[in-house]
Amino acid sequence: MWYDQNNIEWLSVYGIRYGIVHVHFKSQNRIIKASANAYAQMISDQEKLA
Repeated sequence: MWYDQNNIEWLSVYGIRYGIVHVHFKSQNRIIKASANAYAQMISDQEKLA
């Protein structure tokens, strides 16, 4: 799945971005998106149930 999304991103010449981390291309800074925090919370909740 990641492979397909990566190919789409490269074909769109950086127009569409997927993933949970935004990369600012000029500075190479990585910015965690809100979806990353939601995913971390979901995993934490699952671990509490196990």
